[in-house]
Amino acid sequence: MKVIFVGPEGRLNHPMSQIGACPDCISNRRVRMQGFYNITYHDYRSGEDFVEPDFVAAYNTGMYDEYTESWKQSLG
Repeated sequence: MKVIFVGPEGRLNHPMSQIGACPDCISNRRVRMQGFYNITYHDYRSGEDFVEPDFVAAYNTGMYDEYTESWKQSLG
């Protein structure tokens, strides 16, 4: 499983790395990966570290208030 956190307000900028997994997952050769990117999603998508997502969750986008500048291009 790969979990990637992307957003310009993020406090971390750390490329994809393997993290701990439960004993059951380890015995079944499952791997957990995570990465943090302190950039906009559209910049992440055009970068060399981009991984095609199976699922995307967008938090604090301003979609139901007013668009925030940092999300405007990614949502457009």
